[in-house]
Amino acid sequence: MGKNKKCLVIKFLSLALVMILAITMANPVTVEAKVRKKTLKTLQSFNDDPVYLDSIAYKVKPGHYRFKIKKRKNSPAYGVIRFMAPQEKAYSFTISKVHANKRKNYANGYFNVLQKRMSPYGNLYSERIANSNMFGSRNTGLARKKRNVVIACYQNTVMYVEFYVSASKSKYVQFDFIIK
Repeated sequence: MGKNKKCLVIKFLSLALVMILAITMANPVTVEAKVRKKTLKTLQSFNDDPVYLDSIAYKVKPGHYRFKIKKRKNSPAYGVIRFMAPQEKAYSFTISKVHANKRKNYANGYFNVLQKRMSPYGNLYSERIANSNMFGSRNTGLARKKRNVVIACYQNTVMYVEFYVSASKSKYVQFDFIIK
């Protein structure tokens, strides 16, 4: 093979490689994030004391979670997570795919977003800044299969999400929760 042909082949292969890289960069491959599964600490009643919330809340980051809240049959239960905003933006909290341990059983509930506040007297208290309305395993009455709340946050803002779930004759309620 002559010197000119060799240079021509190298230039062609270099150009082909550059084109492949350009196409790959223009159309990046997206991969679905892994769902993190967690059974939340179950509470039979909810205490919104800020110090207590810190001790029981499961810490989360933006992502896709599958939470399970165990409960006694025929009684409701609560679970709490703690979220700290990594950057300043509007965060979306979405709940979906709600079901009880027996998929034919109806499950429902709601979630509230709470924040710690300081009173003028120096006392800490928690304040509800958003609520989701009713969600359920089926669209019925006021309950919907999917609920979404969007909250604008500053960086390092700490929020608590309180989940209330209920399902008759079931030992747990499971649902997907996405923070974007």
